Amino acid sequence: MNQVVVRWKTDREFGAQIIALTNESYRYLARHFEHALQHILVPVPPVYGREPAGSSGFVHLSAVLG
Repeated sequence: MNQVVVRWKTDREFGAQIIALTNESYRYLARHFEHALQHILVPVPPVYGREPAGSSGFVHLSAVLG
C-alpha cells in the first residue's frame, strides 16, 4: 500500500512526504524521475566571470547531481 502526505504551497508547487511505497511504485517513480532529469537543463555558473571553455552555458542536471 502506498501512503504519501502532500502539502500544497501554490496551485503549481507542492511537497510530498513518502510514508510507504510498494516496490512496483518505487520502480515507476525511479524511472519517471530518471527520464525527467535527463531532459532538464541547468545553467552553469560562470567561472571567474566567464563561461567554461566550450560550454553552451547549460549542463544536464544528471551531471550536476552525479
